[in-house]
Amino acid sequence: RSTKQKAHIQRYENLKNQEAPKFDSKIEISSVSTRMGRTTVELDSLRDRILYNFDLNTVTEFELKTPKENFKIVKNLVPASGDEIPQNLWLLVENKNGSLDKKLSDEKINEWLSKVAKIEVATWLSEDTKFPRIAPASYLSVKAAGKSYSLSLFPDGTEESEVLASSENTPYLFEIQTF
Repeated sequence: RSTKQKAHIQRYENLKNQEAPKFDSKIEISSVSTRMGRTTVELDSLRDRILYNFDLNTVTEFELKTPKENFKIVKNLVPASGDEIPQNLWLLVENKNGSLDKKLSDEKINEWLSKVAKIEVATWLSEDTKFPRIAPASYLSVKAAGKSYSLSLFPDGTEESEVLASSENTPYLFEIQTF
């Protein structure tokens, strides 16, 4: 004689043969039972580690402010002298401390953009973490596909591999790997 009831075994078989539910990018955790014990954990949302990720071909503007460099470049969408492709793809529109040559190579700019095209958060800081009372040491802004992306980096006086950062794209402070 089996210790399990036939109805119980049948419910298990039905559940096992059932197709798994499809999920979108949001994660929901819920209890299927009221017997949860003494500890209850609530998760409002789980934060994605990718802060932003854009296609390099959609970038139209790039701005960088550091203690050494302060410039802004925009994509040249107007062909020179009737050519189908502009001779210089990028134009320097601001160069506040004169650190850049007016003739920037497209290769160099694409190298910069490839480093910031995908920013992944190393660690999300808790919601009660206070913003630093100092100005960011570096700031970058990118416009791609009609959307603005920003990143502010704060100095902490150490040479660690992770840097405190903030972005207009999220209300939370986070740490990123240096790039």
